[in-house]
Amino acid sequence: MSKLLRGYSRTYQSCDTLYENETEFPPELINDLNSSGFPPYILVLKKHSSIMLLRNLDPAGGHCNGTRYMVVNLHNHLIEADVADGTHAGIRIMIPRIPLTTTEDYPFSFSRKQFPLKLAFERTNPKVRLKKQLEFTRQHLCSSMASAMLPTARSVRGTMSIYWLWTQSIRV
Repeated sequence: MSKLLRGYSRTYQSCDTLYENETEFPPELINDLNSSGFPPYILVLKKHSSIMLLRNLDPAGGHCNGTRYMVVNLHNHLIEADVADGTHAGIRIMIPRIPLTTTEDYPFSFSRKQFPLKLAFERTNPKVRLKKQLEFTRQHLCSSMASAMLPTARSVRGTMSIYWLWTQSIRV
């Protein structure tokens, strides 16, 4: 998706450090590991791309895990980004590279120094999806029942139709 954006891209490569058994695991294996909540080994960004924060940097300022940003400037050691939505929309933040350590699901622990973010072109919320599904189901049920039980309800003239009153009474 970032290839569709205009402008030059900048590639940021992380610095991975293995704490134990350094000779047993090749660097290529460590670089390919993508744990949940971990940034990718290679991060390719462009101006105006949408990114999502993976760590809480400043919870009081609204810079928490899952916050969406729009990239403004790309520097060697910092990324300037504006908050894309929410109550802190438009606030600019400087995101540094930080060391992140994990021990989950691996027989070793390693550290990755990278920007704590990833590209975020689509973010879904299961509650919103469920609400839309319930609304669609309710509308489908109303129209089906109205067609079967009240075939003349739509043609009733007056200030309010029977169909409208009936659908208002069974709202979810």
